[in-house]
Amino acid sequence: MTSNLGKLIRKARRMRDLTQEEVAQMAGISRSLVASIETGISTPSLATLKKIALALDIPSSELSAALLIESKQEAPR
Repeated sequence: MTSNLGKLIRKARRMRDLTQEEVAQMAGISRSLVASIETGISTPSLATLKKIALALDIPSSELSAALLIESKQEAPR
């Protein structure tokens, strides 16, 4: 299941014509972590989210907002 956050990161990465490996290197994380975030398998920490935002040159608040929305949608009712 691809998350909205993952879709947003993938879209930003592709718009910049970057590979997962390139984003991972710029963010100081593994390529497999980038892949698992994009596919919704993993949820990044805020620190990792900020690193990805910096690598993609997008406001970290944009990614944080997507993460917050997802966490509210997944919260038990």
